[in-house]
Amino acid sequence: MAAFLVVIVGGVVLFALSGNKSPKSDKITYAATIFPVYDLAREIAGDRAEVRLILPQGASPHTFEITPQVASRVATSRVVFKIGIVDDWIDSVSGNKLYKVDKDIPFQKFEIKAFGEEAGSEGTGYDPHYWTIPSNAQIMARNIYDRMVETDPEGRNTYTANYKKLDGDLASLDNEIKQELQPFAGEGLITFHDAWGYFASRYDLKIAAVLLSSPGKEITPGNIKAVGDAANYAHAKAVFYEPEFSRDVVDSFAKDYYLKTGILDAEGGMPGDTYISLMRRNVISIKDALR
Repeated sequence: MAAFLVVIVGGVVLFALSGNKSPKSDKITYAATIFPVYDLAREIAGDRAEVRLILPQGASPHTFEITPQVASRVATSRVVFKIGIVDDWIDSVSGNKLYKVDKDIPFQKFEIKAFGEEAGSEGTGYDPHYWTIPSNAQIMARNIYDRMVETDPEGRNTYTANYKKLDGDLASLDNEIKQELQPFAGEGLITFHDAWGYFASRYDLKIAAVLLSSPGKEITPGNIKAVGDAANYAHAKAVFYEPEFSRDVVDSFAKDYYLKTGILDAEGGMPGDTYISLMRRNVISIKDALR
């Protein structure tokens, strides 16, 4: 009996020392830099593959820095899906695993606008925030699908079925947003930074001004005054903050210029989020602020 107990106890100790780890999955593993790309990829992958999100919830892709945990996730992934520019921090650890999802995207010209003490244009090129409209998300999904089929041909049937459903859902979302925002056509928005150009163009809104030329910079009194003047000129009704940054400056600005406040979240990643639920939440925020 004593010997039997020793065997049991020894087994328990060995189990504890092992860290109670689950068996490793033999699924193909993909990774994606930011949540919108991650969600499109996991919808297409379904149960066929595992998709890992690199950017933690609440972090900004504009200020994120590589960690050992990120490097580990990349090292064990077959493909790393990325946007470009906003997530170029992934390049240093990804090597030939990188796959940009921007093929065939109809890019918009991007001018980083600064106001007040920094007045002028700080840079030009294409706007990398192309994922903020479902019509572009459809193109991204097609690119992700093509890469998954190329990487895992045996999973084609699963990927194809999931992709077709996602493509239809995104097309329906685009029509839904058009209908929801049609009553607000021509309205001016003040955004925290210049991430909503595609969205405004697609749904007939205007970006009256942006508080920051790029995330990570300081908002100065000169910026505030210039943005306030732009808001008055455009008869803007609302200013929008972003969840990963403090809203104190936005609240103070809104109070001084008699504006409503709302939240626009380009990245998402809250528990239970999908790309579709994220975009619907942004539409609700815009409608509430512009009423």
